[in-house]
Amino acid sequence: MPSIEAVDRIKNVVNSLGNEAAILQEKGVSLEDVTPPEETIDADLEDLLSSGPELDEMTTMDSLISSLDEESPEEDDFSLDDLTLTESPDDDLSLLDEPLDLPLDDLPEISGEAGLEDLDSLEAPLDFSEELADLDFSMEEPSEEQEEQADGGEEFPGEPLEDLEELGDLDDLSDLAELEELSLDGEDLSEPLPEESIDLDEDFPDAGTALEDLALGLEEDDTGNDDSLMGEEIVLDEDFGLSEIDDDFLDDMDESDENQFSLDDLGAEYNFSDEGSDLSAELGLDLDELEKNIDQTVGDEAAKNFELTDEELEKLEAALYFLPLNLKIAIQDFFSDETTPVDQLNKMTSMLLSGASVKNLANSYRKYTGKKIEIPLGYEKKSGEDFARERASLITFVKEKVAPRILLGLGSFFAVWFLFITLFNFVYRPLKAESLYTRGMKEIGEDSYAAGEEYFNEAFFGWDIGTFQVRGVPRQDKFFVYADEYIKRRNYLGAEEKYQQLLQAYPANEKGRIAYGRLLSERLVRYRDAEYILKIADPLMLAEASSGDLPYEEIPLEEITEINNVDQLILLGDNYLAWAEEEPDKFEEARYIYATLLKEKRGGNTDEVLLRMFRYHLRRNNGEEIDRLMSVYKDKEKISADPTLQARVFSELAGWLIDNGRPLESRDFILKAEEADKTVPGSHYQYARFFHQTYNREGEKNALTNALGYLDRMPEMDKEHIFMQIDSYRRLGNLTLYVGDYEKAEQQYLTALEIYENSHRLNLIGTSPEIGALYGELGNLNYDHFGDYSKALEYFELAKANMGDTPEISYKEGFIQYNMNKDYPRALLEFYRVSRYYPESRNLLLAMGNSLLKREDYYGAVSQYEQLLSLLKVEESNKKVLLPDEREEEWALIEYLIMTYNNLGVAQEGVSRKTPNRFMENQALNSFTVSSEYFDKLLRNRSTSQRTEISDRAGDNRQLILGGAEGGELSLYDDILPHLDDIPRFYRDKLQE
Repeated sequence: MPSIEAVDRIKNVVNSLGNEAAILQEKGVSLEDVTPPEETIDADLEDLLSSGPELDEMTTMDSLISSLDEESPEEDDFSLDDLTLTESPDDDLSLLDEPLDLPLDDLPEISGEAGLEDLDSLEAPLDFSEELADLDFSMEEPSEEQEEQADGGEEFPGEPLEDLEELGDLDDLSDLAELEELSLDGEDLSEPLPEESIDLDEDFPDAGTALEDLALGLEEDDTGNDDSLMGEEIVLDEDFGLSEIDDDFLDDMDESDENQFSLDDLGAEYNFSDEGSDLSAELGLDLDELEKNIDQTVGDEAAKNFELTDEELEKLEAALYFLPLNLKIAIQDFFSDETTPVDQLNKMTSMLLSGASVKNLANSYRKYTGKKIEIPLGYEKKSGEDFARERASLITFVKEKVAPRILLGLGSFFAVWFLFITLFNFVYRPLKAESLYTRGMKEIGEDSYAAGEEYFNEAFFGWDIGTFQVRGVPRQDKFFVYADEYIKRRNYLGAEEKYQQLLQAYPANEKGRIAYGRLLSERLVRYRDAEYILKIADPLMLAEASSGDLPYEEIPLEEITEINNVDQLILLGDNYLAWAEEEPDKFEEARYIYATLLKEKRGGNTDEVLLRMFRYHLRRNNGEEIDRLMSVYKDKEKISADPTLQARVFSELAGWLIDNGRPLESRDFILKAEEADKTVPGSHYQYARFFHQTYNREGEKNALTNALGYLDRMPEMDKEHIFMQIDSYRRLGNLTLYVGDYEKAEQQYLTALEIYENSHRLNLIGTSPEIGALYGELGNLNYDHFGDYSKALEYFELAKANMGDTPEISYKEGFIQYNMNKDYPRALLEFYRVSRYYPESRNLLLAMGNSLLKREDYYGAVSQYEQLLSLLKVEESNKKVLLPDEREEEWALIEYLIMTYNNLGVAQEGVSRKTPNRFMENQALNSFTVSSEYFDKLLRNRSTSQRTEISDRAGDNRQLILGGAEGGELSLYDDILPHLDDIPRFYRDKLQE
């Protein structure tokens, strides 16, 4: 340990370095002396020394520092910062008031701007009084290597001091703050720090350690090298810049063998070496280098403005130029921000000038500002300058100049092409196709079917633009639109063709198959074709079968169980039900479909199907099932079925009840049908039939008018409604005929006939009894009222051809053939047809006898007349007294007897002529006699008993036979009555004439 005398000598040397006593004296302040510390060892130091391993006497400070270097800063095993010397309030460097003879010329240059003003913040002064008392200060001349190192301005190695509070207690060194400059070798060292100032973040050696090393060096120099520092004046700045000394100062000293020192220099107690050595060598570093580092640190602390040389500025601008734009702007803002610390500016500048990578620059910027900069991929591992060189290459030129333009051109081309294709396919083509479809519809509306189909094909398959073929826009819905337009124009064959095309293009289109089946069943009345279509038959094969080129049996069909579409099966059942009107065996097919739907098909057990089953029983006249279903629906309020279907089924039920003599029950279901859907014409039609049964002609007329009104509003009518419309006009004609308006009645009949003929020509409907009745009504009108027997006969023939043959029509037709055409065989045939219905009709028997007589079939005539006479005699016998003048039917009876006996006599006479038979001749004379008696009874004047002037044909015939007149013809009552229910008025009319 240095003696008190050595410490005093060091104090004097230090005081003399800055001429502190003179300066303080000028300020009126005396230099205070530093009292020596107590001889005791500080407790902390004792604990520290006792806690570590025992040091060998030869252990040097170099090895100790090296051990500290190897340990991590975070480890707490050992640190020189924890070595605090004994604190003494009396310590003061002013005790070193005696100057030392030190050769100041040989000291390294120290910047005059550095000071010790920061030492005021240290917690406690270092006490060297006892340790330096016995030291002999001496210094050697600095070596040439050290001089070169000092002159070269090399930076002192070390790391930035991170925490200056660990320098120790140096408060008593505050008096050194008044030292303003330190000169060496006559040079002014107050110049500012060089531009490459030391970063303030770099570590400096601990201030206490530096002073301790300085004291040790002086003590060693005192042994024989005092002359080296004597005679030189050392001028100190206000401070040594110890606040900025690096923490790693000792680490850097450890790196040089010449700068190592040993703890033995402090004596045996601290294991310092007593051997004398050069001050700089024992301190472990060149004083010039230490001075330079201190100057740089002090300059950085003192500097408040950021300065760059022109050359550095140009380099900095060039480095910034090649940075990514976002990073460049960020760093420029970083440099221009006045709050940016100078050390950060220095570090960032150093990184830019040294060509640091962009990624490192971004990381540093993020570290300083906390803001993240996204770096483009090309910059991640390159500096801005490297990236600039890369950009200057041909590859970069191609990549950045040529390739982008090529890509831009290609991109523009493809963008334009894509836009063109998009507009062409999704704008032009749909609009053009829609225009073609519309034009086709317009052509069809004008009955230009071929032109309309041509436009449709262009829109569907494609059209030409010059030599370029544009693909069409197929649309399934357009098939339905065109087919509907054909149906509206009654061109059902055109509609059929569209449905065929639809199913060829889209075989799985169930909606199209159902629509096609409905057209075939309800419009074209081709039930078999409808059946095949609904059973998934190929439309082309079906077309061949319809034309006779292919047997129907060769067309493959689906089984009912394989068809899962409920609507398709319902339509198939309806088709069988309509077909059954022509082929009754199809009723069973309809029943099977409905039963399958009700029992097996999902969604088939509904009122929709049950009501169709009800309609099946109505048409099969299954009274028991009808009554059972009628009881179900009579009081049922909520029916889950189409209201139109309800109205149609209930209307048909009402018609069945009327036909079966239950008109009063029908009224309830007529009202139920109207409640379900008032627009259904069937309910009004059945109401008219109800009024006809109850003889309410006014109500019948109103109901028929309503039915025809709703029928006219229907856009399309199926077979059932067409028949209903025809029969409604027929019934209106009958009502008009009843009131005697024959012209209007004929108009009503002709309207109904026109509807039928047009529908029949389009294969919409076939024949029916209602159609036959219509022809019969027209025949009756001409037969009875207009007297146009030829036209009447034509209508009667049409009536018979359309299931309208009635006994009345046949009789009238026989009458026309008999009276007008004299076609007695044809007349006889018609009369014979009537005889099956009215075998005892007096008019019919008379007409048949006359027809046979005209044909000279005398035996047949005799038979007919005798049959008629037997009927007349029975009627006469039932009359006690004949009063022909009072009772018209009795007058008619007598006329029948007159005509029958006379004609019978003519027939008998004819038999006698053909076969010589005197008996038959006598029978003829007898018949003539009886006829004359009835003639005389009818026409003799009751009051005068005189005979009438009217000739008696029977009397004339008898005289002719008895007189033997040759060549004379017998007189015959050959006129027949025009109607079956007419009574003879031959002689009554004669009397009225």
